[in-house]
Amino acid sequence: MRAAGGARTRTEARTHDRRRQRKPLAEMTPRAVALALLGVALVGCAAATAPGSRYRLTERQPWGTTTVQWLTPCNPNPSVGAVTCNVMLTDNPTDAEAWLFEARLKIYWSGIPVGREPQDYFVTGDRTHCETVRANMSTSTLWSNEREVPPTEPCTGPFYFKRELPAPTQ
Repeated sequence: MRAAGGARTRTEARTHDRRRQRKPLAEMTPRAVALALLGVALVGCAAATAPGSRYRLTERQPWGTTTVQWLTPCNPNPSVGAVTCNVMLTDNPTDAEAWLFEARLKIYWSGIPVGREPQDYFVTGDRTHCETVRANMSTSTLWSNEREVPPTEPCTGPFYFKRELPAPTQ
């Protein structure tokens, strides 16, 4: 019921405000959803390459016509055991150098390719070495021995890192 003069009562105003605040995801505008996803993506990228981020430096391994040493994430994986972080990103140009490239790998659902997923690769060394590794990038396809060259982005960087002693186990 409206108050005198057509103004809303306090109860009507509160109910109207609550309805307006509870907007389901399906009713969000595409622009709002896109902005939210972009914000999440940018925050994730910044955290992974910020000075102080920790990684694991792998052993040198053959890669096409060259060898490569990767910086891999230190995310714990219970099926593998504890992952030792042994390098930390810095912003000091006198430290060791690494470059990053992105490859978009095919993803499958029930054996059917349904799209591509971006995967970042940190390569130790200079930009020329990173570009050589990127040029030798290939992945196997599901259900066959054929190799595919996935789309990649040019190497970006440089990022600097220093080796650190692993934390003592207790």
